[in-house]
Amino acid sequence: AILDGHGDRAFWTEEAPDKVFEADLAHFTTGPGGLELDNKPLVTLAPALEQALVRCEVEAVTIPSFDQLPLHAFVLRPKQPLDDPRGPVVMIRSFYGGDNEWNRYDHILCAAGITVVSPAVRGSSGFGKEFYARNDGDLGGDEIIDLFAVARWAEANLGVAPGRVGVYGRSHGGYATMRAMTFPPQTNDRNQSYRFGFGLAEAGFSDIIAFHDATNIPDWVVLEAGDPAIPEQRTKIADRSPINHVDLLQAPIFLLHGGNDWRVPVEGSRAFVKAAEAAGKQVTYVEVEGQGHHIEGQDRIVAAWQARLDFIAEVLK
Repeated sequence: AILDGHGDRAFWTEEAPDKVFEADLAHFTTGPGGLELDNKPLVTLAPALEQALVRCEVEAVTIPSFDQLPLHAFVLRPKQPLDDPRGPVVMIRSFYGGDNEWNRYDHILCAAGITVVSPAVRGSSGFGKEFYARNDGDLGGDEIIDLFAVARWAEANLGVAPGRVGVYGRSHGGYATMRAMTFPPQTNDRNQSYRFGFGLAEAGFSDIIAFHDATNIPDWVVLEAGDPAIPEQRTKIADRSPINHVDLLQAPIFLLHGGNDWRVPVEGSRAFVKAAEAAGKQVTYVEVEGQGHHIEGQDRIVAAWQARLDFIAEVLK
């Protein structure tokens, strides 16, 4: 990102999935071969800190979806993978993936020996207006089937067994995780499904209509899912709500939510947990008292991570 520029100089920052931060000064000159660049790093992390924070090797890949739409993705392989004769564990980020930046969540998973696949499914930003609008009015539809394509790609290319592929996300990604694990195959007449081995859904909404009525971003819900005030759209929205398909949940799921979340009210997670427990499903729930849409404070963050990793270890033992 260019922060400032004047004349033949520019001050800019550099980030990547395996680079936390760097600030550079670029100097442009015109030579015999055209425009030439002299770039000098001004601010970098200490090597020891960089090594502690970057816990994976990164590869950019392109994954074809069910309709051959190319999906950009990053594969983040742990520098110290799990030593397990059953093979690797892979987790698919549901939303928003594919960003060209360092992500704390991904690197903590890599530090635990887990491979992360971070795809930019349809509806993600950074790939043009048309791609960004591909899930408008189709929340919980083809964007979820994209995740299935990524999971199958991981099986075929990363040597992972089906039961060791998980899905995770927060906010929209929390919804997408619940949706992916309760997905009716007949959605959009695609006859598509995928059985994830486990899932982590954080600060997600399970009932789109209730979310629309309680959130501070109802216009986003109307754009992405439809207008609950229109009867035929309300019926579709209800069908896209994970709370109404808990019977399809076939693998353990972990939910985490802040008790004072103003963006995605905690009632959505509570309702999903109640319905899942009533149906005899495997669900683990952690509610962090006094926290909002993000968990803040070192002790709370550490406790949340301990709960996540304990859940994954229990599922995979």
